[in-house]
Amino acid sequence: MSNELVIVTGHAGGIGAEIAKQIARAGYQILGIDQHASGEVGSNEIIVDLVNIVCEDNLDFEHKLKQAIKGKILKGIINCAAVQIIQPFRNISTIDIQYSLSVN
Repeated sequence: MSNELVIVTGHAGGIGAEIAKQIARAGYQILGIDQHASGEVGSNEIIVDLVNIVCEDNLDFEHKLKQAIKGKILKGIINCAAVQIIQPFRNISTIDIQYSLSVN
């Protein structure tokens, strides 16, 4: 396996999951960053709330990221993280908009 690494945010679902699969098929290691686990067996991932930068297990995100990329050649970062607020526009609050923009 190559030691070339691509970071994919939002890798646990939708477009991010498909992009991560395609990059892995091309021979790169994937480091997935998402607020939910992907469910992929053997997945190398960091579970983190990208708004508050709080990891699921309360360990330091920066430390976890440095450990995950140590000894690897970082070839790219692809941002697919997104927060979708699906409701009528009149029901969306300023806080909802701020939360969405902080991730997207």
